[in-house]
Amino acid sequence: MAFVTPIIKKAEKYVKAFLRENLERSICYHNATHTKEVVKASEVIGKACGLNNEELEMVILSAWFHDTGYYKGKEDHESVSADIAEEFLKNEGFPPEKVRQVKACIIATKIPQSPKNLLEEVLCDADLYHLATDKFFEKSELLKNELCAIFPGFDSNNWMNVSCQFVQHHKYFTSFARKKLRPIKEANLRSLKTKINDSKN
Repeated sequence: MAFVTPIIKKAEKYVKAFLRENLERSICYHNATHTKEVVKASEVIGKACGLNNEELEMVILSAWFHDTGYYKGKEDHESVSADIAEEFLKNEGFPPEKVRQVKACIIATKIPQSPKNLLEEVLCDADLYHLATDKFFEKSELLKNELCAIFPGFDSNNWMNVSCQFVQHHKYFTSFARKKLRPIKEANLRSLKTKINDSKN
């Protein structure tokens, strides 16, 4: 059963409406589907890492808001997302110190990820959870299509190599993700390298 509190329910309703009203159709990866998947992954990883309910609430709130800033464009969308979360949470009377931590979690997801505590590590790992799932190639294709739509001159011909470089340099932070997700991610990386080699022949 999903972990839900009154403020999480309000955030979910707000973010879903916000994304529906503000996101262009061309944003086919950083959308409501991705957001919901990150929320779910945040709960899974957060619980596995022993977060208490207060901590879990902050991480899940940050997951709901982490890509809301994408409606203004890709560049520095994390800062925009953090500001959107801050405004919403302040209006709801959320404690200032907790608002600060939610914002910090969101900022930490900026590539290259830079988490400074466990809560931030949980969100960072949740944001790239898909690297270790059977939807890896499907998600990669969506991201490629999104980038092509955002940047008209984007060269998609080299996409598999770009993706390969990203996965090779990526690392999970939490003990749960290193143990459970990393082996699957590495298997996906091997499959990606095979596809790249096959495409050369």
